[in-house]
Amino acid sequence: MPTSMSDTLAMEFSKRPEQSAQTYRRTFSKLAVDGIVTTDSLQVIANKIAARERASVIAKILGADINGDGSISVNEALSLSQTQTYNWSSQTPRYLPLGDADSNGDGMITMSEILQFSRNSRQISKLINNSRELAINSFDANKDGIINTQELDEGLSALAESSVKRQLRPTSKPTINTPPKECIPASPKENTEVIFVSGYEGSGLSSVALTGMDRESEVARLVIEKGDRPLYIVATSHTPLVWKIEGDVSRVARFVTQPNHNIKGPGVGVVGLPKDKVEFIGRGCLNNFWDSSNVKAIQAKALWGKVVGKPPDNIYGNYKIVSLHLPSGKNTDKKAISEMQLKSRVRQGDTFGLYRYTIEGLITIEPKDVIAPSPVKTYDVMPQQAGLVQLVKSGHMVAIERGAFKIVKPFLVFRQGSVVGIA
Repeated sequence: MPTSMSDTLAMEFSKRPEQSAQTYRRTFSKLAVDGIVTTDSLQVIANKIAARERASVIAKILGADINGDGSISVNEALSLSQTQTYNWSSQTPRYLPLGDADSNGDGMITMSEILQFSRNSRQISKLINNSRELAINSFDANKDGIINTQELDEGLSALAESSVKRQLRPTSKPTINTPPKECIPASPKENTEVIFVSGYEGSGLSSVALTGMDRESEVARLVIEKGDRPLYIVATSHTPLVWKIEGDVSRVARFVTQPNHNIKGPGVGVVGLPKDKVEFIGRGCLNNFWDSSNVKAIQAKALWGKVVGKPPDNIYGNYKIVSLHLPSGKNTDKKAISEMQLKSRVRQGDTFGLYRYTIEGLITIEPKDVIAPSPVKTYDVMPQQAGLVQLVKSGHMVAIERGAFKIVKPFLVFRQGSVVGIA
């Protein structure tokens, strides 16, 4: 069984750091007894893998034993179909790979030869070396035969840091060490508190389109808490977002964000701040994360710090950003979310499943209030279920049963092949 797979692990982490860390934590949790995994228990797993592979090899070879006498002749091998025999050369009367099992070359593969061949299967070592369970053995830093949670955490952290260093390594192409000009925002002042924020999605649908009329945009609320120290906020997300800044907005010295990866439209917008405090950098300058404690967040902290020119004082990641309070990082709890949904339901009326995917439903925003890299427009037909609510209320459709609607009058106005409004 391998005792060191550092190179293999390092390569895996460089490609998928966040997913790899989660996988190894789950694997360790599955194997651990009283919080530890022993190399002896891992050896048992290696033995089981080897046994399963030997059984598989034996079964495949005995599949050619047509007469059931426990040995395989060349004639039996040849009687199988071409797809079963894999590779047969008339010049060399050997059945491959069965021919490799005929160790004495007498044209017969006996049971003892089958057993010996199964033990030497190269596939066994390949399966062991690629086993995630056995890779846990690599975290036994002191080589005492016991891997505990501390050793696992320290090993995963070291792999994460190593992954970051590899990403920061200079190459022939522009890297984070030499970011393009469009990725460099104004530097934070000495007395400002630098905060990095990232998430997957917001809490409600936006009434303004950021990436075209055929893709939904969302809204995420950032609530600025009262305080004296100015805040320098860097924010990014997976989905196209309108960042709605609320609370003590005078504390925000600068708000830096980037357009969504979708190349259509401005991709991002900001509401609630003066225009001179908002800065947009190029698409793809910052990477996303939605868990402040995982490997991807560690990488983002290092990479973003290089872009901004100063490491963050705080870094927050949430899958769904629902009234995230800054600088404390407190996100809205489940009770408050339920109250928010209830108020939105009462305010917006019949929803037709609008709250299945959103917390606040449709959040109405005036295009003139949105600071964006390019002008934004209100949707002709609102995205997701909000569009159903809109069209039913406008009399263009009627609900005939759960999940089914009937169009009673046309609603899209076309001009020269493009939608220009709703009738």
